[in-house]
Amino acid sequence: MHRSTFLICSALILLLWSGGGWSQVTEVTVTPDDSVKNGAAKSDSAKSKKKKSADKPFDEVIEDFAVIEGLFTFYHEEETGKVYMEILPEQLEKTYLCNITREAGDGALFDSGAILGEFPFFLRKVGKKIYFLEQNLKFRADGSPPLQQVIERDISDALKGSAKIASAPHDTRGSFLIEAQDLFLEDIGEVGHLTGRAKMSYSLDKGNSYFSLLKSFPHNSELEITLYFKSSSPQPLFTLADSRSLIHRYRYSLSELPDDGYRPRAADDRIGHFYTLYQDYTSPLRDDPYVRYINRWHLVKSEPAFKRSRPVQPLIFWLENTIPAAYREAVREGVLLWNRAFERLGFENALEVRQMPEDAAWDPADVRYNTIRWIVKPGDAYAMGPFRANPLTGQIYDADIRISADALRARYLEFSEFVEPSSWAAGTLPDVLPRWLHPLATAGEGTSSLLCRYDAGMAHQIAFGQQWLALNKGADSEDFQRFIHQALVNIVAHEVGHTLGLRHNFKASSAYDAAQLRDRDFRAQHGLSGSIMDYLPAHLTAEGKPPAQYFQTTLGPYDYWAIEYAYTPYDPQSDISEAEMLGRIARRSAEPALRFGTDEDAFGSSSRGIDPTCNLWDLGRDPLEFYRLRLDLTRRLWENLEAKFDEPGENYAKLRQVFNQGVAEYLAAGIMASRYIGGIYHR
Repeated sequence: MHRSTFLICSALILLLWSGGGWSQVTEVTVTPDDSVKNGAAKSDSAKSKKKKSADKPFDEVIEDFAVIEGLFTFYHEEETGKVYMEILPEQLEKTYLCNITREAGDGALFDSGAILGEFPFFLRKVGKKIYFLEQNLKFRADGSPPLQQVIERDISDALKGSAKIASAPHDTRGSFLIEAQDLFLEDIGEVGHLTGRAKMSYSLDKGNSYFSLLKSFPHNSELEITLYFKSSSPQPLFTLADSRSLIHRYRYSLSELPDDGYRPRAADDRIGHFYTLYQDYTSPLRDDPYVRYINRWHLVKSEPAFKRSRPVQPLIFWLENTIPAAYREAVREGVLLWNRAFERLGFENALEVRQMPEDAAWDPADVRYNTIRWIVKPGDAYAMGPFRANPLTGQIYDADIRISADALRARYLEFSEFVEPSSWAAGTLPDVLPRWLHPLATAGEGTSSLLCRYDAGMAHQIAFGQQWLALNKGADSEDFQRFIHQALVNIVAHEVGHTLGLRHNFKASSAYDAAQLRDRDFRAQHGLSGSIMDYLPAHLTAEGKPPAQYFQTTLGPYDYWAIEYAYTPYDPQSDISEAEMLGRIARRSAEPALRFGTDEDAFGSSSRGIDPTCNLWDLGRDPLEFYRLRLDLTRRLWENLEAKFDEPGENYAKLRQVFNQGVAEYLAAGIMASRYIGGIYHR
C-alpha cells in the first residue's frame, strides 16, 4: 500500500513538471481604462462588441441639453433636472482639487458658509464606470521613483463615488458622458451620520434633491446642489418650519492645482503657523520622518528691486453684501490692520478690501473669491476664519471668514438661558470638567485645528462690558458705539490672522504688566497684548472714566514676527540659504514679547493646562491680578444690580442675566487660578 501511494504521488509530480493541465494558469488582469485583456474568451469579446454597439451616440444623449463649458463641461436639461458630465481622456488619472462648502444650512444644527474641507482627487475609468477617488498624499517619496511606486501600491486612496458611462465615446474628442447625479447628489455633509449620533436620524431624500447651479470656467467648475433631508423621529428645532425636514445647499468647487511657481516654506515649532504635513520615505537618514510646510499665500513683489512694491497678486477680501452697513467699516479696518506687518517686509497694500455688489454675478462660495460673510444661527455666537491650502505644497488659495450675527446681540441672548439653560451655560461658562462636544458643534469642518470659538467667548465679554458701561456714570452712547466697533475690529483681525496661516497664541496676553496697561500712551502704541491671535477680554478698569481702548485693535510684536517668518521674500541669489534666513528669524523666540503657546498648551478654558501664563481670556503679566480686578468689578455690578437694572413693571429676567455674567467671571477666575497649584512654566 505504501509503495502504490508513493508511485501515484510520483506520477502526479511528473505530470506537473511536464507542463500538464494543472500548470496551465490563465492570468486575468483588470487595469484602469481597459477591459479584461489576457485570456479573454471569444464569447466574452462577442458580448462586449454587442454591448458596445448598444451604447447611445454621445450627441444623441445630450440632444437639446444646455451646455456649460469649462474645466469640466456639463450638459443640463432643465425640464427633467438631469445633468451629464463630460470626461475627456486627458482628464483621467490627473490630480485636481475638490472643495466643498455648505452654502446654506438650517440655522439650528448646521450653519451656512461652512468650509467642509478640500482634497486632491482623480478620475479613473475601469470598464464601464468612472471612479471618483481621493488621492492619499500623507506618504510620499518624491525623490525616489521606486519608493514612490511602493507607496502607491501599499497606501490606499479613497473612493468618494462612481458613475456609469452613459454614452459611446465622442466621435472626435474621444470623451464620454456620465450622470453627474451619481457623483455629486450625496450626503457630503454627513448629515445622516451626525444627526444619528444626536438621535435625530435625518436621511437624504435623493429623489427630491437637485442641482441648483452649474457654472464652469477654464480653471474651475462650480456646482451647487440642494439636498433635502427627512426624519421620522425628529427633535423639536425652533428654527425649522417643520422639524421633519431639513434643506441644505452645498457647493462643489473643482479646480486645477495652482501652478504659479510657489516655493514651499518649512515650518518651525517655535512660531505658530498652520502647516501641511506628510511622511517622507525618500531617505532613511532623516531625524524626523515628517515634512511640514507652513500654510501661507503666494505673495510676490511686482518690482523685486524696489524697497517697497505692490504684490503681483494682492490678497483681496470681499465683504458679502449681507454684512449690515453699520458694521462694514469696522470689518474693513480689521482686515487692513495686517498691512502694517507686510509693509515691514516691503509689500504695499498686500491686503485689499472690496465690497460685493448687490447685483454680483458671482457667489461667495466660489473658490476664486475670498469673502467675509455674515450668518445667522440663533443662540450661537462665533466667528471662524478657515482657509484652503494645496495639499502638495501648503499654499493657501482660498479663505472665507464667517461671523455670527449673535455675537453683537449678546445682551439679548438671555432668552436662551430660559429655553435651554444648560446649553447656555455650556457655551458661556468655562469648561469646569471635561465634557463632550455636541456632535454637531464642528460638523463637517474639514480641518478641526482651524476651529475658532473666539466669538463665543467674545459674546460674554461684550455682554459683561456693556453691563459695566451701563453701570458707569461716565459712559455715554459714544462709549457704547466705540466699544462695539473695537470688538468687531478685534474679531475680524483675529480671524484674518488665521486665514494668513497663524495659529492661536495664548501666551501673548502676558507680554505687558498692569502698569503698562494702565498707561494710555503705551496702549496707543503697543496695544493690550503681544498678539491679536490670543483670546483677549475687554479691557475694563475700576476707575470712573471708561478707557479709550476696550479691545486689542493693533498688531502685537508676535504678529509682526510670525508674518516675517512666513512672508519674508527669499532671494535665491542671496549669500545665505533660505533655511539660514528662517533660522535667524526663529532664534528670536526667547524674547519676552515673542512668547508662544497654543491650543494644545492651554487646554482651552479647563483646569488641565499646566502653565499659568498660557490662558484664554486673561490680560497682563500677572493673571491673578487680572482676576482680582474682574471680581472687584463683578462685586460692584452685583451691589448695584437692583438700583441700576431693576426697572418698575419689568420682570426679573434682566437681573438674572446680569447676575449670570458675574457668575461666569467668578468661575473663570477660580479655574485659571488653579493652574498655579503645581503648575509649570514652560517655553
